[in-house]
Amino acid sequence: MNSSFAFDNSLNDEILTVQSQVNGIHLEHKVEQLDSPSHKGSYDNYFIESDLAQDTSNFWDYTSSDKIITELQPDEVRWFYKSYSNKRWIEFCGYDSLNIEAKYQQYFNGDWKYYISKTKANTGTSNGDAPDSPDSEREKYTVVVRGGLYEVELLEKQCVSIYWPGEQSMVTRGSWFYQNGQPFDADMSDVMEQAHLELYAGHKSSEYVIDVKNGGKPPVSHTENFPDSTVMWYSPDEVYLYSQATPSKIVRSISQKLGSIFQKSTGYRLARGYKDQALETDRPEDISHLVFVVHGMGQKMDSGRIIKNATQFRESVMWLKKKYFASSKLRAEFFPVEWRSSLALDGDIVESITQLNVLNLRHMLNASAMDIMYYTSPIYGSEIQQGLTDELNRLYSMFVARNPNHNAKISIIAHSLGCVIVYDVITGWIPQMYQQETGLNSHTHDANCKGGTIEPKSRLNFHVSLFCLIVYVLYLISITLNLVAKTKHHL
Repeated sequence: MNSSFAFDNSLNDEILTVQSQVNGIHLEHKVEQLDSPSHKGSYDNYFIESDLAQDTSNFWDYTSSDKIITELQPDEVRWFYKSYSNKRWIEFCGYDSLNIEAKYQQYFNGDWKYYISKTKANTGTSNGDAPDSPDSEREKYTVVVRGGLYEVELLEKQCVSIYWPGEQSMVTRGSWFYQNGQPFDADMSDVMEQAHLELYAGHKSSEYVIDVKNGGKPPVSHTENFPDSTVMWYSPDEVYLYSQATPSKIVRSISQKLGSIFQKSTGYRLARGYKDQALETDRPEDISHLVFVVHGMGQKMDSGRIIKNATQFRESVMWLKKKYFASSKLRAEFFPVEWRSSLALDGDIVESITQLNVLNLRHMLNASAMDIMYYTSPIYGSEIQQGLTDELNRLYSMFVARNPNHNAKISIIAHSLGCVIVYDVITGWIPQMYQQETGLNSHTHDANCKGGTIEPKSRLNFHVSLFCLIVYVLYLISITLNLVAKTKHHL
């Protein structure tokens, strides 16, 4: 039986006519979040905008389920993550969501805020016993997610990258949702869930069907007031949110005079439980091909760009796989290799002696073209090569430690200066300064190789199946033209 309210065509036409007369005001839920990192500790604060007509075609279908109302099961809850710069939440896969929910229920017993404050107040103690080590305490509230590349830290309410630093996102638990699938505020959802169970637990939705064909008004079963909004229950499946913003207050005052049918049509309908059931089989495949993505010169200007580039590679490959190889059980994964930030080199001596005229252009050259000069230098070339070697070996060692039974092929994609450095590492070219510092004796000498020697093997701890060199000719040309243009501008 359909538990939603039944409207005949004439009543629908009448409502639409009245709505068009109220200054043409239409409402649709549109959830946004304060994305600044300063809101990291309170990122469950949402605000609602009223702008467009609510799309009833996106309503979730409750008619297929008329079971007895109980507490939400783990597979009905869904966890989400989003970066600080995005407005939309992204759902975890079913497997990850179930694991996070299990950890959440195990340690927080459904009361996240209380147990987080209690745990932080105890500062590492466990039931009055000896304090746990920081690592063991952290691991208790950590869940590995997103194909083994990230961890969810429940105490901090964030998702962080495992293999590379600097990538963080927020996480939230979704139990009540907007019609577009975005989760409602977590704290408000907990209050709503408690009220919902007090109202309807042990009953079926079909017991609350109300016929309004003859002008009857659906009664409000319960009202829950929040600082900036109000939630009203008409039935188990008819729950609406009303914003307390000034435009919404005007509409609410008018709609209350026009009747509760019109009032309900101006609210934001909320849904209990996620539309897709979380399944353990909903998980990514094991990594069958690991690809290291190595940046070139200029990384000092934007230290996070290589992470974005690796993410673009990952998303593009996933899209191609779904489109053309949907039945494939293979999975390629891309790890960003950021080798520039760990280098000391000249200790920014060049920056300190940079002249003030044409300062922006000089800073750009120092952060980009200087990388080539550093690498061709007999003093700093060995440091750069060793820095990249150490970073590649570090990433591979971490991957093996977390995936001891892996059977993945290893490849490297390098760009610009990164191509040259990776090639030298793989072929065994050793700069002269590195040879002197380590006391290595060359096995093979190259008459054309000045200031260095060639070892017959790579210094990497793994075998490279494929080495791909990427050189963006148009990109280099555009950089050159920009530099020329800026030089003319400052001269």
